[in-house]
Amino acid sequence: MAEECTMDTSPRLLPRSPRPETQLTPSWTKEWFPCCPEEEKPYLGKIFPTLEDGINFYKNYAKICHFVMRLSSTTMIAGKIVSLKHCLCNKAGFKEVRNNKQEGKTRESGTHQRRTKVTRTGCKAKCVLKYYAEDRTYRVLVFHEGHNHCLASPMSYQYLKSSRKMTMMQKNFIVNNARVNIGPVKSFRMYKEQVGGYGNVGATLQDFKNFHRDMKEYIKDQDGKILIENFLMKRDVFEGFYFDYELDDEYHICRLFWADAICRKNYRLFGDMVSFDATYDTNKYSMAFVPFTRVDHHKSCISFGVGFIGRETAESFEWLLRTFLQAMRNYEPTSQTKIQR
Repeated sequence: MAEECTMDTSPRLLPRSPRPETQLTPSWTKEWFPCCPEEEKPYLGKIFPTLEDGINFYKNYAKICHFVMRLSSTTMIAGKIVSLKHCLCNKAGFKEVRNNKQEGKTRESGTHQRRTKVTRTGCKAKCVLKYYAEDRTYRVLVFHEGHNHCLASPMSYQYLKSSRKMTMMQKNFIVNNARVNIGPVKSFRMYKEQVGGYGNVGATLQDFKNFHRDMKEYIKDQDGKILIENFLMKRDVFEGFYFDYELDDEYHICRLFWADAICRKNYRLFGDMVSFDATYDTNKYSMAFVPFTRVDHHKSCISFGVGFIGRETAESFEWLLRTFLQAMRNYEPTSQTKIQR
């Protein structure tokens, strides 16, 4: 009998470790020693085939112990081989002390420098990897386990930098929601419900907002090009999709019209009368939105097409109506309704 294969769909759980032990140093300072399985803990002389293996091992150790690892100084041999590599706690060292005159000093561009919180505490936890030429491996030369600060709790672990990473699935989720006018806050709450809690998201609300901001900044100057490319793709894929546009002297879209197969079918059935009403300044481009609509025999509003015009001039409306007739195979309605303001 064949063995049934099942897929684990349970939400990702955060790694939990026992509470760290505290000890006093000879200088009467307190240090926190994380509780970690011995097989996941570095030790003096531990061998790694490559430098990347050693770094990844200490990074995984930091993840289990709930602190963030960062890479520090590197010593090279003949400019080709890394002989020494320091892996430190992100709270190692101290922030550079600046003069009071430099506090709040503006940059050359005129903007104020951002003031960040001081997170360095002079933590001595580290792991130093050394290269041995005889067997071409890396070994742990120095390992200091104690931290001079409290480690993150299981509840706050999700907010550490090492555990906050936007996956491709999350990015696609934000992009797809943005297409239907769902912002990053609602996207974050929806994603939280899908994965079973905030602790299983793997990112924070601010990460969602930052990606949404970067996405809008990326398409800021290319939105017109992206729109036309999207319509060209729709025209090639979907039969019956029609669109046309015009550019101004600065190659900006000044007039645009489109209608899909359903709109054109609606016009064939109910195109004896058409109603269109141009809205005023309802978007950041200050373009008038002109929908072609009517009420069907079920008293439901149906659409025949949609247009955008930069200026409400006679020439723009002539182009829009002419393009509308071309999309509808030059079948003219018997009556039209337009609201005069």
